[in-house]
Amino acid sequence: MVELANHLSFGWRLHHGEHINALELRSTLSALRWRARQRRHQRHRAVHLSDSFVSIGVLTERRSASLRLAPIVRSVTALELASGIHI
Repeated sequence: MVELANHLSFGWRLHHGEHINALELRSTLSALRWRARQRRHQRHRAVHLSDSFVSIGVLTERRSASLRLAPIVRSVTALELASGIHI
């Protein structure tokens, strides 16, 4: 049996005023920003696992009718284009 070491890459406190779907998308945006800051991750594909069907669907389509989610999706898309990272 192989044991794998775990470590926390980044984290933050949750703000209770924001919807859980927006928080899930913000976590994806934070992970993408972290990857974009490192040159070795630029112009590559990345796998980002999420347990939220809403955030997976929104990021797959790259659009949302929700006024809360649309600005986050635009930020993710802009960062993907600028860094060359595809999630």
